[in-house]
Amino acid sequence: MNAMLKFLPRPRSVTSWILVALVVIHTVWILNHLRLHAEGVINPWKGAGYGMYTNLSPSPSFEIFTSDVLPVTKVAANRPGRLETQPLLERNNIRNMNRFFKCRAVTPRYLRVFINRNRNKLKKYVSITIKERTVNPETRAMQRIVSGNLLITIEGGKATYKGIMCDRESETYTVNLRG
Repeated sequence: MNAMLKFLPRPRSVTSWILVALVVIHTVWILNHLRLHAEGVINPWKGAGYGMYTNLSPSPSFEIFTSDVLPVTKVAANRPGRLETQPLLERNNIRNMNRFFKCRAVTPRYLRVFINRNRNKLKKYVSITIKERTVNPETRAMQRIVSGNLLITIEGGKATYKGIMCDRESETYTVNLRG
């Protein structure tokens, strides 16, 4: 093995060693980013990796329906009109900015902001479907697939919600809307 590597010059200064270390760390991150993307854990376009070259930007979109009775049927009459969905992207959440970890449930803090900003348009029950862009490998056409569902119940000053993100059920959360 040593004979094979004799053609490589050995780093002689601290700067050279730092450069070699940075190249190794960068290579490890690239491989790890590709692995995490392949497992569906992260958004391939986030995290300064090379997973973005393997897929479209997922660009999450939200289908939101609201009703006074269960089940919340997905019909035009139950569409609340234009809503502010920015809080659902959690842009200011350092732990999941722009839905970096796409399978992580929406946090109570950001769901509270979403409900409070859209309170006059939401009824007792709210259904949110999160869809992401992907490429169908058979037809090579862009399509949207469901990556998560949330069902929210708003009663009084509290909202209770439970979700399914990437086929995994989340805990049931209760959010105080006045705080």
